[in-house]
Amino acid sequence: MLIEKKAISKSAAKLPDVQACFKKVESIYAADDDLRNKHCLGLFHAFVYFCLTDPKRKMLKPFRQWVTGNRLAALKETDAHALIEIFESIHTAKARTVFVSMQFSDDTDDTYDTIKRTIDAVNADARPRIKIEPLRIDKVNKGHSYTITDAILTAIEESGLLIADLTHANPNVYHEVGYMMGLNRGKGLKQENFILVAKEEAGTNLDKKVGFNLRGVSQIRFKKQSDLETKLAKHIRKYYELGDE
Repeated sequence: MLIEKKAISKSAAKLPDVQACFKKVESIYAADDDLRNKHCLGLFHAFVYFCLTDPKRKMLKPFRQWVTGNRLAALKETDAHALIEIFESIHTAKARTVFVSMQFSDDTDDTYDTIKRTIDAVNADARPRIKIEPLRIDKVNKGHSYTITDAILTAIEESGLLIADLTHANPNVYHEVGYMMGLNRGKGLKQENFILVAKEEAGTNLDKKVGFNLRGVSQIRFKKQSDLETKLAKHIRKYYELGDE
């Protein structure tokens, strides 16, 4: 399987790499109670595959997080080929559009520019490579009034992540966040594929301004764009499992 998927060549010179990965995967199993007590050979082979390809693709850590987060150690048997393909397709699917939900006005342009700059920086540093594209609907529908249309809802459905600016308490933004939350609920997913941001301005009480049903949801509060950039980068890397080693 490893040769077929080009994780290694047929050369005997690669045997030390395989042996080193066996030891590394064994250490991963030893550190996790669920993995340590299970003996699914297909899962183990998948771990070895991602270990061998990790120097170039950097997917071992995301794979480990995916396995433990979804309690896949409970699998009694599985085909390594299938497991690898499923994870790679999920990981690729996350490399989609980031829907940016915000009020469209001159005073929000700086925030959008910061969001775009942050995403560009994450793309540049990411290992494995992941192409994230921000979409702000007025940037592609110039000349049209902004309404909640089927096209906008479809864009939200097809986005891997939603970033919503609550600064102006815009009703359309709340609609879009609510729509994403409803999608998650209907699919039985965690409410973790959106990031809420809000700018703290002098003389404004954000807790009163932000809708009561979102006050309990984690938000990035910022006064300067540099603060937003730093905090947003951390959240995006966490969502895409690109955190610092």
